This record gives sequence, C-alpha cells and structure tokens, in this order.
Amino acid sequence: NLSSSTETKSLAYEEVGLIDTSESDQNINLNEEEPLYAGDDSSEQEANNTDVTKKAKENFIYWTIEPQVQIEKKFPELPKKRVDFLISSSHRRAGKPIVLELDGFRYHYDTIKDDVENRLSMIKSGQVEVWTILWDDLERDPVEFNNPFGKVVESKEFSGALNTFFKDSQASEIKHLKMSVDIVRKEKSITGLIAILECQNWHPAEACSLLSRTRLSKEQSSATFNELDDDSLMFLQEAENNFLLTDDSLKLFVGLPNSSFTNIIDKVDELRLILKADIEDVDEENTNYKEFKKTWISLWRAINYLQAIRGFHVVVPGLDTLDATITPDNKQIVSVHTNALWKEVFSLIDEDVINTVKSLSKANVVPPDMVGEDLMEGNSVACTIELGWSRKKFAIALEEASLDGWRILEYVDPLAAGYADFLQKIIDAISGDE
Repeated sequence: NLSSSTETKSLAYEEVGLIDTSESDQNINLNEEEPLYAGDDSSEQEANNTDVTKKAKENFIYWTIEPQVQIEKKFPELPKKRVDFLISSSHRRAGKPIVLELDGFRYHYDTIKDDVENRLSMIKSGQVEVWTILWDDLERDPVEFNNPFGKVVESKEFSGALNTFFKDSQASEIKHLKMSVDIVRKEKSITGLIAILECQNWHPAEACSLLSRTRLSKEQSSATFNELDDDSLMFLQEAENNFLLTDDSLKLFVGLPNSSFTNIIDKVDELRLILKADIEDVDEENTNYKEFKKTWISLWRAINYLQAIRGFHVVVPGLDTLDATITPDNKQIVSVHTNALWKEVFSLIDEDVINTVKSLSKANVVPPDMVGEDLMEGNSVACTIELGWSRKKFAIALEEASLDGWRILEYVDPLAAGYADFLQKIIDAISGDE
C-alpha cells in the first residue's frame, strides 16, 4: 500500500518480466530453484548458468517510486503541485521520469480544466511524462472509451492495408511499431504504462503518425474546421495535409506532413494534433452522466497516448493549451545551455557513474563543474572525486574520502538497496535542501 507510505520505495519489477533477455534466447527465471539448463552437471554448464544469471541480474530495471511528491522541488520549472507518485530509473533503457496521477471520477469530474492545464504544462516542459490512471483502468472488465484512432480499426479497408503493410518485406524497418500501433488502437491506458515500465518496444509517437498517415484524406470539407479559432487553424496548416478523426464526443484534428508510409515516422516532429473534447458540466443526477464519464475516460486515455508528440494540444471548455504553452524564450535558452553542460559531463565521466549522471540530468539539477578531479590539501592530493560541485563544496567519490570544508559521499551502486537514498541526498545537497 504505497499510498499510506512516505518512504521512497525502490522496486525491481521481476514479477512483470523486467529482465532484458533481448540478447539471449534462454528463458531466465531467477525465482526457480531448478537449474537453468537441463543436462549433465558439468563445470562448463555451471559456468554458463552463472554467466546467464549474472547477466539477468545486471539487466534488472529498478524503478524508484516516490509517493506524494511536491513536484516543483524536483523540477523547479514545473507547476507548484503535489503529485501522487513520481517514478524514475537510472537504467540505460528507461526514459523520462514519470508523474503518475491516480484519479477517481467522484473527485475529478469537475476539475477537468485545471487537471489538463497542470498536466499538459508538465508534459510540455519536456522533463517528465505524465500518466493519468483511472479506477476503470484497473478493472478486469473491458472499459468503454471513445478513440478517434479506434474508428480506423472498424474500417476493413484500413485493417487489410495495415496488415499487408506490416508483412511487407520493404517495411522491415518499422515492423517494430506493430505492438505500439495495436495498443494505441484498442488498449486502455494501463497497458501503455506497463509497456514503459517493462521497457518494451514502445513508440507511441511513431505509432500515432503511422495511424494518421493511414487515414490521410484530401477530401475533408473546410466546414470541418469551423469550430477551430484562427490560431489553431494556422497551427494545423503548418503541415500540408489537414483532416479530422472523430469518435462521438472526442475529435482529433490532424496536420500531417507529406510523406510515404515508411518515411512518416521520420517526420514525427512535424505532426500537428489538436484533441477536442465536447464535455459539459454534469452531476450524478443528470441524464448524460454515463456519456460524460465515458468522455472523461476517453480524454485521459488519449492524452496519455498522444503526449509523446511535440505538436500536441488539447481543447476543453475554458482551456486551449495552444494558448498556454510554457517554456518562454529565456527558459529555452537556459535549457539549451544546461543540456550543453550535461553533454560535456557525459563525455568526461567514468563508466562506473554513468547511470547516476543520467538520473541527475533527468532531475534537472545543476550539472557538476568538476569531473574526475583531485581535491588538494595544501600541496598534497587529499582524494580523487568523480563528480563535484565546487560552489556547494559537495562531491562524490568511488571510495570513502574526506576533506575539511567538503561533504563527500561514497558512491553507491544503482543495484544496491540504498541507492534511492543516495540519489536523494545528492539532489538535496545540490538543491540546497540540506
């Protein structure tokens, strides 16, 4: 029960298969006491078993789950808000930290505008993903939702073309998108979140661009876009092809660049999407209560899957995120400068600390100005540090070290039980919280 805990939880998702076996055809199961291979009990076999077991352990993906996080303290540019959970990992295959919000309809049906605005601003910062998971996502029974891409599924012509496309030998470079396409077409949000946590072949932005390309039509009436204001229309028309995908109360206005099927995934950054939800005020006594809830579920599902697209915006009553885009010019300049500093750090660091540096760069902290340097005490070398922040008099060393006036932490391996606490101590020290 993480919701009642205030401690940081470090979990290895062994039970959902978070072991990378992509480079091995062996079936690895560290929970079984049986040998990994059947056959003679030779020394060579034992050595092979040891190598496979060691490899599996090295490829565990550890996720740090922090409940009730004041998110602006981790990422200063984000809204001042306490989020339900922050999920992060230093593993080489993990992506951005994930803000996880668990919403119940009773407490969130009348806060749609504020919820969308806060979560889209976090997404647009580029620092985190934001996933909204509803009680309905956790039910075993199928969930009804509107899905503009779902209408694509109902077309026999589309389904046949897509299946033929994935079987085409000339499309081999994008066959890895099939799982992502299937999830975006028909699965509820929890399926996509699990794909991220398992570090599967998850490419939602490319999947959405491919689905949009499949529905390309040049016969859209201009009347289709009458409900968009001039700014939204200009935004869409930055791409050569404009059309509408709709499913009842959910509309997806698409701006798609000219491209073939196989090349569209290379133009994801040129894709323009405006998601519009026709959703009105409601209470449990209203006759449209069920339809309202279905639209509410559909809206969050669509945002979860479309957030990876840079040119994505949402329109709900009282809010158009095209007018609320954050990161003004001065913040962009700071961000570019900070990214350049981190790039320099990555070019200098020892491989032993690369995962920690990845975590720190994602946490939006100040990059270290000392990498692999000696700290001097008079004319003698007091110790060697891997990372250091001279203004904070704070450093990390691979071995226990000390120097008057400095705080030096001994490095903790990412697979060790105390790694989450170690990482938090670094962030607190750099941010000035200690």
